[in-house]
Amino acid sequence: KLGALLVLWIGLILLTFFKGGKGVDSIVGITCESPWYGILIAIQFLWTLGFAVVFAIKLMKDTEEKKSVGYPFHPQDVLWDASKTRFYAFFTLVAGIVAGLIGIGGGMVLGPLMLVMGIHPRVSTATTATMIVLTSSSVAVLFVTAGLVPWQYAVCFFCVCFSGALVGKT
Repeated sequence: KLGALLVLWIGLILLTFFKGGKGVDSIVGITCESPWYGILIAIQFLWTLGFAVVFAIKLMKDTEEKKSVGYPFHPQDVLWDASKTRFYAFFTLVAGIVAGLIGIGGGMVLGPLMLVMGIHPRVSTATTATMIVLTSSSVAVLFVTAGLVPWQYAVCFFCVCFSGALVGKT
């Protein structure tokens, strides 16, 4: 699972470098006016959607396999079926749109949604933290490559944030 997450992240980073953004020019010379810019945005969307579909199918198959062998589910386990998967996928899409439009983190929408769905709070927290790592690290890579990072501040803030996150999560 971590390997697949790494492949997703690397793919998104590469596509972002191809199209440029956040102070970084495209490595292949694409501008916002180019039709390739829109195509690369669509490819980013399809890349992410492809991973979501593959893992949704895997979740549903795993749930069915566990049911067939009498797996002792935890009361807060989500028994994934097509309707729950569609419900969650719809709200994650809405959360992404809202996050992009008004600049909030998608976790502000998805964290409470997962709790409403009955997902264990630890799983909800870990999922939103993973989303934050993906988005934050992607933007960080872009800013570093654009030369927009004052390293004295970055190292200090990294240490403080890492320590605070480690203590907070523990």
